[in-house]
Amino acid sequence: MARVVAVFGGGGAKSLAHAGAWKALLEAGLRPFHIVGTSMGAVMGAAFAAGSSYDRLVGIALSLHRSDFAALDAWALAKGVFARSTLKPEPLKRSIARLVPATRFAEMQIPFTVTTTDLDSGELVLFGALGQDGPLIDVLYASCALPLYFPPQTIGGRRLGEGGLRAVLGLDAARRVPADLVVAVDVGPGFDEPPAWRRRRSAPSRRGRKTRPGWWWCGPWPSGRRHSRWTAPSATSTRGTRKPARRSPRPPGSAAAFAALPPAGRAAGLPPPRLRGCGTTRPPR
Repeated sequence: MARVVAVFGGGGAKSLAHAGAWKALLEAGLRPFHIVGTSMGAVMGAAFAAGSSYDRLVGIALSLHRSDFAALDAWALAKGVFARSTLKPEPLKRSIARLVPATRFAEMQIPFTVTTTDLDSGELVLFGALGQDGPLIDVLYASCALPLYFPPQTIGGRRLGEGGLRAVLGLDAARRVPADLVVAVDVGPGFDEPPAWRRRRSAPSRRGRKTRPGWWWCGPWPSGRRHSRWTAPSATSTRGTRKPARRSPRPPGSAAAFAALPPAGRAAGLPPPRLRGCGTTRPPR
C-alpha cells in the first residue's frame, strides 16, 4: 500500500472542503498514514486523525454559526486602536473542541502535525508527530489565531499565532515524512485567479456599448474639480460589430495628469484615457 501524506492548508470556512478531499482519498483507496494541517485545515485534519467520520464532521460544521467562531470583543472596541485583537478566543476554542473528538496528541489514531508561527521570532513551530507535545485544543487554536483578529496563544513561554503566516500549506513539514505520495489540498484565496472586477461584466452605457475599465485613479481635475477615474475602454456596439471607442477631448493640462498615472498603465500601451465624472459636477465635454 502506498504511503500517503495529506497536507491540509488554511482557508477559514473554505477549509470544510478538506472533508470532501478526505472522503475522495478513502474512496480511491489512498488512506493517509500522516496528516499535516495549518489553521482551520489543522482542525479538519485533527478531527480525521482522531477517528471522526465524514458525516459527523460535516454535520457539526454545518450546525455552527458565525458567533461560534467570530465573537466580537466589546472590551477591544473600548480600547480602540490600542486593542491587540478584536475577537474573543473562547468561542473558537469551544467550536474546535466540538469538531475534534480528542484533547491530546496521544489520542490520535493517525500521526498528526500542526504548524504554528512564533510571533516574536517568526519561526515555524511544529506540534504533534514531527514536533513538540502540547494541549491539543490550544495548539489548534494557536494555528488559527490570525493576528489583529484573535489574541495569540502562549505555549511553553512562546506567543504562537496563525500557522499560515509562514506557509498556507505545510509542505516543508511534509518533506520530513518518508512517503510515496503527498496530497496537498489548497483552499486559500487563489492568487492565480484574475481579480473579481475583471471577471465582472460591466454594465452597458447609455449608447448601448460595453466598456472595460483600464485602471482606477482618484484625484483633482486640472481645473481644480474632482473626478472618479480614468478609463481606457474598448467598445462594442449592440450588433456585435467592433468599432473604435469615442473619446471626449481632454481638458487643458490633462496630459500632465495622465503622466501621473501608474507606470503599468502607460507601459501597457493603452489608448488615451476617457474621463468620467462623479458627484454633482460633470467633467468638461
